[in-house]
Amino acid sequence: MNNKFLRVAKLWLSFATLSAVIFGTMYLGLQQCIRLGANITPMECAVNMKDQLETNLSPGQAITGLPTVNIAHSLSSFVIIYDKSGHAVAGSGKLNGKFPALPEGVFKAADAKKENRISWQPQTGLRFATVILPYSSSAGDGYILSGHSLQEYEHLISLLSNILFFGWILTLAISYLFIYLITTGNKHEELSK
Repeated sequence: MNNKFLRVAKLWLSFATLSAVIFGTMYLGLQQCIRLGANITPMECAVNMKDQLETNLSPGQAITGLPTVNIAHSLSSFVIIYDKSGHAVAGSGKLNGKFPALPEGVFKAADAKKENRISWQPQTGLRFATVILPYSSSAGDGYILSGHSLQEYEHLISLLSNILFFGWILTLAISYLFIYLITTGNKHEELSK
């Protein structure tokens, strides 16, 4: 009896380890696809704004027609234009009635890589997929930040993790039952001979 249990346990633990790697890899791949997909809208907005600014529109002219977004409560995309020294000069997104400030390193990274994609948390409970692009025009140089709330994306990732976790648990239970039945089935065949 003890021998049979050890055989089942060894087989099942091997399968459990393999399935953990498979489900973990699936989670990481899908989570990254969802999170990186959140950058698509901010990148589109930032590139469009860069095109407008580089045709010599001023930051104020470039944002004309964009609705003002209270980023603390809205899921809408927003754009903020910063001058070369990192001070906000125009935009559609405000936090607590002001344009939010960014750390200097964010702009340096955008200069070095020609873009900077980050998950930005300006205050607790607010996370945004953001893209920062440097721009250059005869009206001046600066940076464009475009962002979009990660709230719905994070909800989707949470739902995905729950589905994969319960799928993994179900896989473990079924695999244990399958391995147990195969192992005990072989014993019954041996006894009947």
